[in-house]
Amino acid sequence: MKNYILISLLISNTFFTLLKPTELHCQELLQTTPAANSVSITAQKTKATPLLVIELKTNKNTQLTECCKTIQRNLSFTGQFDISLEKQDAECTKEQIKEHTKNYPFFVSITAQGNDFLAKLYDTSSLKITKIHSKLGSNQEELGHKISNELLKLLTNKEGFFGSKIVFCRERKKGKTDICIADYDGKNIKTILSLNTLAIAPRWNNDPVNPLILYSEYTATNLRLMITDLEGNKSIATNFDGLNMLPAFSPDGKEVVVCLSAKGNSQIYRSTLNKKTKKREYVSLTKNNGTNISPTILADGHIVFCSDFETKAPQIYMMDRNGKNLTCLTDGGFCTCPAYNSLNNKIAFIKMIEGRGQVMCYDVKKDSIKQITHDGIHKEEVSWSPCGNYILFATEDNNKKQLVVQSMLTQKRIALTDGTSSVTYPCWSSHSLFSRTS
Repeated sequence: MKNYILISLLISNTFFTLLKPTELHCQELLQTTPAANSVSITAQKTKATPLLVIELKTNKNTQLTECCKTIQRNLSFTGQFDISLEKQDAECTKEQIKEHTKNYPFFVSITAQGNDFLAKLYDTSSLKITKIHSKLGSNQEELGHKISNELLKLLTNKEGFFGSKIVFCRERKKGKTDICIADYDGKNIKTILSLNTLAIAPRWNNDPVNPLILYSEYTATNLRLMITDLEGNKSIATNFDGLNMLPAFSPDGKEVVVCLSAKGNSQIYRSTLNKKTKKREYVSLTKNNGTNISPTILADGHIVFCSDFETKAPQIYMMDRNGKNLTCLTDGGFCTCPAYNSLNNKIAFIKMIEGRGQVMCYDVKKDSIKQITHDGIHKEEVSWSPCGNYILFATEDNNKKQLVVQSMLTQKRIALTDGTSSVTYPCWSSHSLFSRTS
């Protein structure tokens, strides 16, 4: 960890063995009454689609119960599926298939075949079976996440996010902070660091092979930027005078910007590695008299950030990668903490409306802003799911602080924490980290 400074790690594209769906048309096997089984899985506020997951116990030495339970947990979280689990001793017969189609427009059989894994998705409305192959591995939860992501893609044409993680701060006592991670749905909370100092604003690097967390820690003289792996091995990333905080990584993980106030007020700096000296160099992209914070890097290299240099109330701005061609994206109010997702090409941020923070969404392509939340609960610190279909944020209502996920598809909201602890600064990983965080 000693030599880690921001983005010194390379991105790898060989994180896990990809699943390989293959499609078969099986009209005779799946011959049913199409009108009775035709279904369209949407994200509207309608009844969830029934889906049966069958564990085939063909290999007595390999049980896949935990894998199936993980699939049930994942797909149920979306609100689009009503999952049932069953066990069978052998492959589905033609008669069993016809029986299943009476209640389920889709069902999945899951079995182990030696060191391999096979799932079959039966779509009775289109009369086809899709096979999903993978290496079995030893981690059933990881396997369940992989299968869930493939099933979600096949059934809804939406990218999966199962296996991703969130990081957040939890206040133990005044001035003492835990840096914690949890699964995307708030389960399996793990304390990475228990600090006797105040720490804020953790961020993920964009490396699925070597995930790291960067956070800012108050000292007697400055707010320094720290870095830790998922085992709690920490070191100093930057330690300039003043503020060192809120690093942002490009979607490909190759570029990084950070907020520093070494020369006065907070500015946005680009961090680059000098190949000759092997040291980090910092170039100021903003040079104004305001407070410039919360940068995020777009897919095309543009940088979006928050600043109050033109007005007393902070606004959301966009500039090119060299700090030129500055444009204000918002039109007044108090706007903070922009967060970008490269898949949907949208920027979420918080805007104060009638004294409460509300989630807003700026569509980069359409150059338009839409208000996402409207209720009387205060929100802060937004972050996107890797798939771009969910928004994570912190809420505060009657001194009760929680982490909440809201679907951009159904608008339904799920609380990830129960409000018994003071939790703040949530950030969703850009990748599904799988066993790297187990």
